[in-house]
Amino acid sequence: MLTRATMRLEVLLAILFTVTSLSATPPKCPTRRIAFKITAEDTARQEQAEAEGHQPWRSNPKGVADAALMQVEKGLDPRRVNSIPFRQISQSESQIIYRYELADRNRSESVTVKRFQWRDPETGKSRATVWWATEVVVTDCSEHSGHDATEK
Repeated sequence: MLTRATMRLEVLLAILFTVTSLSATPPKCPTRRIAFKITAEDTARQEQAEAEGHQPWRSNPKGVADAALMQVEKGLDPRRVNSIPFRQISQSESQIIYRYELADRNRSESVTVKRFQWRDPETGKSRATVWWATEVVVTDCSEHSGHDATEK
């Protein structure tokens, strides 16, 4: 009799543990991908502009990522961008990914910036372009936060 009662208790505890662990699992936050279209004409035009001294910030990958973040996050105060927590999550010679944590909006944004290779028509040599934001992946957890995260 004791073994039967013990078995029932074990089964009930196993069910309770399973239900508790399932309800304690945080829900996955939805993501959306925003891709920026960049044409060969865009890169040629930007290379010419940089050669003439325009938009020098395009030589700075973090500056390009900041600009993409402001483009996606409408209403974001440009003076605030430098205070948003971020980390570099990957880097190669031609690509860097930065992840920004917008706590007040309960979301993170991963911004990919790349340098493309282009062939100089005068010398025929290949060289890297300025940095370009190619995509932003927004992970929005505002529905799972337990409080209202309104746009500012």
